[in-house]
Amino acid sequence: MRFSPVTLRLPNRVDDLLADPDRVYPTAEDRMRFAIEPSRANVRRGTGGPFRAAVFDRGKGKLLAPGVDLVVLASKTLLSSTRRWWRS
Repeated sequence: MRFSPVTLRLPNRVDDLLADPDRVYPTAEDRMRFAIEPSRANVRRGTGGPFRAAVFDRGKGKLLAPGVDLVVLASKTLLSSTRRWWRS
């Protein structure tokens, strides 16, 4: 079975999240702040829902992958930042 390709265009603000690839988030609080603050801004600006996700290297505290929620912006639930694509 063949599937049509899906192309996602992330908002420009994602580049801001990756501006300093060597930045370290040493504590769990720092990592949570990274995820929570921009989600609040999404709601204030009307540019997205109150959801964010991030994957960090637990030992080094470096950001491995940011997740942005595009559900509100694109009206597609498939674009949730917290969507699970794997099965436990």
